[in-house]
Amino acid sequence: MTTPTKVPGIPSPPASVDAETRAYLTALAEALEIRLGRRGDPIDRAVTLRELVAGGLAVNLQEGVPFNEQAVGAVTDNGTTIGAAPTPAPVDFTPPAIVGSLTATAAYSVINLNWAPITSGTGSLIEVWSHTSDVLGDATLAAVVVGFTYSDPVGSAQTRYYWIRAVSEAEVFGPFNSSSGTAATTAADVDFQLGVLSGAITSSELATSLATPISDIPGIKTEIQDLEGQYSVKIDNNGHIAGFGLSSTTTTAGPTSAFIVRADRFAVIDPASTADGLGTTTPSADNVPFFIDSGTTYIKAAAIKDATITSAKIGTLAADKITSGTINADRIGAGSLNVSKLDLVGTGAQINLKSAATGARMVLQDDKIQVFDSTGAQRVRLGNLTS
Repeated sequence: MTTPTKVPGIPSPPASVDAETRAYLTALAEALEIRLGRRGDPIDRAVTLRELVAGGLAVNLQEGVPFNEQAVGAVTDNGTTIGAAPTPAPVDFTPPAIVGSLTATAAYSVINLNWAPITSGTGSLIEVWSHTSDVLGDATLAAVVVGFTYSDPVGSAQTRYYWIRAVSEAEVFGPFNSSSGTAATTAADVDFQLGVLSGAITSSELATSLATPISDIPGIKTEIQDLEGQYSVKIDNNGHIAGFGLSSTTTTAGPTSAFIVRADRFAVIDPASTADGLGTTTPSADNVPFFIDSGTTYIKAAAIKDATITSAKIGTLAADKITSGTINADRIGAGSLNVSKLDLVGTGAQINLKSAATGARMVLQDDKIQVFDSTGAQRVRLGNLTS
């Protein structure tokens, strides 16, 4: 590298100039001295191209050739080839196509969205909009997604309506997938419902005083039937009928029996809990093992040997073994993932594998492979060399 050019000192303004010119030259000299590091805080000094080359942040140009005359393709004194400035790619302002096949599947506290991958056009990102009612004009932006899945953590017992649209790299917005939202509702929080509904049950008159004769309750009309093979109790309160019935009948296939309860709510209460005074006081929510409310059964704890479930919404799952034909997940987090074969197929498939976040690591992405040393410097790059 050549010897640095010596920068001369800046003399004081001549005494023969007028006061206005002297003030101008003095300010100009002060500004230059600040940039040269001769005045003020050294951190405000300008950085020279020589310093950038010495630090490895710039390429040394051809000796003796002005900057604007550097030949494209020529090799500099340190062996670097000078390249032409890249031609900017034309900007495509074509609106993205509509995104189709939006589905919303509710889990325990999240709603999982899926849609068809973008296979053509200018769309590169997906905006996800949501609202608590089916009104697109009131919807708010929930997320901007790369790909074709999104999980929205809305909480339990929540209903959301969703719309999506594509956005191009030129920030041109495509149409929404529909004017009507795609809806889903997460499962109710069982602990919360147990507290609310069991409180309503145990605070009723039946819970506080089962010994009270039904006929003594004001405004209630009762009817008790005791027939051969059948027994029933019915309460009619202005047409709202509740009761239970027992029956045993004999058919050609043999005897059959039935116990049927007609009620909006049905619960079994532990009568022997010491926490509730051995049944002498109103039971607490902790001692209602299960109840049924409006067609939904809430169970405090259950042990099931074999179950067939058409659709499940699970908050936390602890299992010794999971056997599945297909697992569809927005994200899988695992300390170790051991598979005999891994296929990523499709227009929307993306690869982003890193052996570490920083330092020595290997990075495998869609169109390139990179290897970094312990200082974070890139040592190997294969595939896409420009981005």
